[in-house]
Amino acid sequence: MDSGARRLQRDLKQIQEDGASKIFATARGDDLSVLDALVLGPADTPYDGALLHFQLNILPTYPMNPPEVRFLTTDSGTLRLHPQLYADGKVCLSILGTWHGPRWTPSSSIHTILLSIQSLLCEDPLRCEPGMETATDEKVELANVFVVHECVRVGILGMLENGPSWDDEGDESILTAAARAYLPSRAGTLLWRLSNLATRFDGQVMREPFVFGAETRSRRYDFSGLARRLQVFFPTVSVPPQEPQKTQEPDCHEVAPEGSELPRTEDAELCCRICHLTAEESDSALIEPCQCAGSIRCAHSSCLIDWLKHTGAITQSEWRCDLCLAAFRVQSMPGKPPGRRLLHRSLLEFVDFQISSECSGLVTVLLTSILQTLLMCVGSGVANILYLVANIVLSPVVTAIYNILKWPLALPAILLDFVLHSMYAILVGVKVAMLISGWKSRPTVWFDAQEQVLIWAAEMLTLFCNIRLTGLLALVCYFTADHLCRTCLGVNALWVIEWPILGRKPEIMSFTSFTMRANCPAELVRNAVSNSFIYQLIGLSSSLVNLIAILLLIKAAFLDARSVPVAILPAEGKLKKH
Repeated sequence: MDSGARRLQRDLKQIQEDGASKIFATARGDDLSVLDALVLGPADTPYDGALLHFQLNILPTYPMNPPEVRFLTTDSGTLRLHPQLYADGKVCLSILGTWHGPRWTPSSSIHTILLSIQSLLCEDPLRCEPGMETATDEKVELANVFVVHECVRVGILGMLENGPSWDDEGDESILTAAARAYLPSRAGTLLWRLSNLATRFDGQVMREPFVFGAETRSRRYDFSGLARRLQVFFPTVSVPPQEPQKTQEPDCHEVAPEGSELPRTEDAELCCRICHLTAEESDSALIEPCQCAGSIRCAHSSCLIDWLKHTGAITQSEWRCDLCLAAFRVQSMPGKPPGRRLLHRSLLEFVDFQISSECSGLVTVLLTSILQTLLMCVGSGVANILYLVANIVLSPVVTAIYNILKWPLALPAILLDFVLHSMYAILVGVKVAMLISGWKSRPTVWFDAQEQVLIWAAEMLTLFCNIRLTGLLALVCYFTADHLCRTCLGVNALWVIEWPILGRKPEIMSFTSFTMRANCPAELVRNAVSNSFIYQLIGLSSSLVNLIAILLLIKAAFLDARSVPVAILPAEGKLKKH
């Protein structure tokens, strides 16, 4: 049995031992790749008594990656009981990577996920919907009435009348036993609630509170009918004469996956917080690599290295504990340069600003150069069209009128040229700053818009051209060579490439020359800018930054030896091994 399977067995055992949380999970026979889980609705909430079924697909990379979780109590994909539990089965939870907030860590477990889901089932679920935090009490009450009705209809009667959605085979499963043991204790409260709601809402049209901008089914509330159907299964249960006293209101927010639900007693058997194996089971010593305490203080050195590599933290100086943020003490040895493996990586890996990636600063410099070239090409094209329109309008007029009107009509194009060259200079400064501040690992970005544009550029190049880092290098090399040829030689780089091959200078047609007159605004402005010392200096600086980034990337791929981590040492002051 591998470490992942043993980790899962420990997770299931932990859930079985935690009877107070009212969550249950079981595997489908001997197959540990699929788990069925039952989350019982907390008391004194609209979900009281509901049996919510979840399916967890365990990935081969568990516990490095969280399982895929689907919500199955959806009335065949038509019912949404919570803003974060969709009718198609999607579960929005931060530790699953489908919601904002704390991310999955190796100390998280199946128990953590189910507790986080249960914490969503609060008294006012409508206020969990973004933008509805300040909803009126009337809207909140109507949403709660809907949840109560559907939880009883689908989450309780659906199981009692049609059989459980987790498909029991043969003997009664853990989930069925838990459901049948739990329901009688809540039946009296549910019957009382249904009878009270029947007097107020029976016959009214149901409005689904968590479905926005879509057609809803035309149905009416029938609390009396639900109460009669429920009474059939619990004939001896009496309805309480008054509403039971409420317990403490549960929190509407998620349970942070810091392992807080794990036992903290010193007498608990110590195990690795990633693989959940003891030193005897794994034949590998446990260490205390950071300042964490309790049952999550220990880990295997090899498990920590695997997890840190999985998160993409390449620079070992950034290897820190996810929980206490203490830096790890890493023992390493020299290794070989990555070679072509680095150049074949996807651009998207370098612009993930949530993690550090090797040479990501250099890649963002090259992406900025592509955006710089694209901006100048598109902007110059638009400016040329504006110049062309101005000259076409003025072409029939006499010279005296042309000399008077040429500048006012060309003013929009002149202003656009000014903006383009200003943006070009700003991007050169951004490239220089990025190269200096973050070329080794994570780049420095100053604005959210800058980060989004870089991500967009990498996505477009990957989606349409499937360009890897090698292709990006080739593109930037050509654009840099073209700029140098234009600045230093006064010719297009394409001429330099084709002239020796064709044996003659290529014919490149000008689409605006047939309407241009001598000393037109286009010639005056373009010549004045392109021949200025400042513009040439900015262009040469941009090319120099590109060449430095290209050379550093090639050096990182083929010359720089890598530091390969071989072990993580115990934290200072915690040198005792378990």
